[in-house]
Amino acid sequence: MAVLLLLAAFLRAGEIDDAVKKLAAPDAASRKSAIRALVSLDTRRSLDVLIQALRVVYKDDPAKQRAHRKIVEKWTKAIEAATRDLEDARQPDLARFQKATEVVTTAAKKVTEATEAILPHLAIVNEGTAALAKFKSAEARERLEDLASHERPGRLRTACLRALIATSSATMVPTFLELADDHDPRIRAIVVRALQRHVGEQDVLGKLDAASRDTCWQVRRGAYVAIAVAPAERAIPILEAARAQETGDQLRLLDRLLHGLGKGEAPAAPAPVFLGLPLTSTRVRFVLDTSGGTNEGFEEARTGLERALAALPDGATFEVVARSVGTVRFSPAPERATEATRERAKQWLRSLRPPRKATASRPFASLAPDYDEEDGAAVFENLPDAVYVIFHEAKGEGALVDLERFAAWNTCCDTALHAHAFGTEYPRAEVEALAEKTGGAFVAGE
Repeated sequence: MAVLLLLAAFLRAGEIDDAVKKLAAPDAASRKSAIRALVSLDTRRSLDVLIQALRVVYKDDPAKQRAHRKIVEKWTKAIEAATRDLEDARQPDLARFQKATEVVTTAAKKVTEATEAILPHLAIVNEGTAALAKFKSAEARERLEDLASHERPGRLRTACLRALIATSSATMVPTFLELADDHDPRIRAIVVRALQRHVGEQDVLGKLDAASRDTCWQVRRGAYVAIAVAPAERAIPILEAARAQETGDQLRLLDRLLHGLGKGEAPAAPAPVFLGLPLTSTRVRFVLDTSGGTNEGFEEARTGLERALAALPDGATFEVVARSVGTVRFSPAPERATEATRERAKQWLRSLRPPRKATASRPFASLAPDYDEEDGAAVFENLPDAVYVIFHEAKGEGALVDLERFAAWNTCCDTALHAHAFGTEYPRAEVEALAEKTGGAFVAGE
């Protein structure tokens, strides 16, 4: 028996060593195969190998994303310049045409090479993060719990906590109760949502009651939704006390929850304000994709955004982001809605000049600000609870990667995704499903 155990351990060690080699391979398929192998072993050691790989890729992710974006922007601008040169030529010029063709060919090759180069990295970022929840053994779950409790703030800690929550049981409640008092608001926001399924366990409702008075709106919001699952006679007094303190979006949420518990009138349904999308929030991010060129609904989209800005009440916070090849922002941080800021945002929108020809873009990459880095907690409370993206097209694996990233980002924000598509080439089913899941709206343009 001892010999068999030693042989099994030896075979597992060999599989882990093979997975380590594949994780360093230059192709995405090998890396995905390595991740699957580590999950199938389901041991603390195989988990630690994946954890170490995630530490490296999370650290490298910002630099790799910037490098990829820089290459794409550089060569897309080269294509635009060559196209503009041909359009401005008064007479057909064979030499100009040949030069422009060479530029386009070279640019397409460079963009393709850059995208292929980043895919193995994304394989670990996305596949590896999702794989954490697939470890089921007691020793692996114990390791995830330790990392969720004691790892330094950042993406790895939140990823481990999300993995635990995905298959949590009553045995996890003591850990969740402890983490509900964590100094990191991102952890508190995730945990109160996890406690919703355990609201009947001892001390859970009391902890959610305390969380309903948290300084961070994401934590309070998650607590309200979780409390509403409790028996009405216990939930209503807590939610009514919270209602007396809240305003704006949080107040509307409490009204809906209390009405669902048989208390109070149902809040009025909001009327669509722009481009068929309801403007329900006072903490918003607008993302305008300008990559479709001047003839793909850009003017209609810009006018719609101006109308939305005018409809925001004084004191609301808003961001406006425009995407084409690169990203430009109205302001580096959220602005308070005033007559002056609305006018400045309107003039900024009117200054935007989309490319003459449709270009490749990643509009979904701007759905969410990044709060996962070590200093991300500092900006957490200023995040939007509604995102509006008005876009032309979103093609390829990058579009799905960006939507997956938003879905993961949203596990502690409950941000509603509203989307209006002017084009036809985009992952419609995924966009529509994510909008519905988050309580947002989706409009497919003609």
